Amino acid sequence: MRWFTLCSIGIFFILSSCVQYPHNKNITYEVKYEFHFPDSIRSLHLINQSSEMHDKLSWKAYYQQLHNNIVYEIKIDEDGLSVNNSNLILSSFYFNTIIQTADSVFTFENGINELRLGNDNNSRVKSFEIEQKYTPVIDPFSSRLVRSGSTFLIGNTSKVIDFGSKEGRLEYYKKIKPIISLNITNDRNSINELGHFPNHYRESGNNYIDHIPSSCITEEGLICLSFFADDLLYLYKDTSLFSSKVVSSQFIDKFSSIPDEKRFDMLFLKKYVIEEPRYISVKYDPYNRLFYRIAKHKWEHNHKKRKEYQFWSVVIADSNLNVLGETRFTSEYDMNSLQPTPFGIALLRSNNSMESNASFVILKLIY
Repeated sequence: MRWFTLCSIGIFFILSSCVQYPHNKNITYEVKYEFHFPDSIRSLHLINQSSEMHDKLSWKAYYQQLHNNIVYEIKIDEDGLSVNNSNLILSSFYFNTIIQTADSVFTFENGINELRLGNDNNSRVKSFEIEQKYTPVIDPFSSRLVRSGSTFLIGNTSKVIDFGSKEGRLEYYKKIKPIISLNITNDRNSINELGHFPNHYRESGNNYIDHIPSSCITEEGLICLSFFADDLLYLYKDTSLFSSKVVSSQFIDKFSSIPDEKRFDMLFLKKYVIEEPRYISVKYDPYNRLFYRIAKHKWEHNHKKRKEYQFWSVVIADSNLNVLGETRFTSEYDMNSLQPTPFGIALLRSNNSMESNASFVILKLIY
């Protein structure tokens, strides 16, 4: 009887482990389009654009080259793929810019409580003020400016709560709603705060460097939040939690936090950012009604290790947050450049490589 009990307990733990860490279906891909840039064009950064610019027959993307501030336009339609210099002049960075049309852009800059609409010459056309009681902020590594229709999502933080101590983070995680939703319908601003930090953030007070989540908006207006060190995705309807589900990568088994005594140790922080796994961002695909959650795998900080041994993946979920599978990439592909299109997912390849030219690719996922 004792042997049977011990065996039962062992089987229970094995089954529990299987349930806790499910194996996602492997989704492969094939290259549908590829355009090789001239050798002088590399280190490009994707600029977000309004979904109104796209339909199922044509799609445009804009990329900023930071060292010379040139913006390139990539277009795909029935005639194929074309790449041209854009006439847009940007004074801001790719992560706090939304391109509305070919000749108008929205920008938000940290420290200035307003959203600005400018023309293609970067002259201001209109401003939308954000009340001073809010502390909006854009983080290029997680929370970029997001737009759908008249709604903009901007990170929200605090001017008064100390995020540097565990006691301060416990207060911060419990009191701060990490996203501001700004609606500019009929030239009038309406602002709502939304979101809650994951339970284990609020209970532990751990520091994962991400006090602002990544976000995206569905065509029904649902807002999805993704945190660096949390396996769940959260869907909000207006300011209320609509649903949440585990949308996890099979390649991430744990998250490490930053000890308080190391928060000013630049060598440790650099190693932490390079090595530790985390969820980078979440994107919504309106053409297929899918969510793409980008997961950075644990990397070894070894300069002799080649890029093809450094991996990241995309966890794919349907509109109800049910996981459909996961596809893995080497860091030859730029995980920060992923963008859904009607023809597949767009990525930059060899974007920061000194060994080969950067290229723009459209990949078709094979389920």
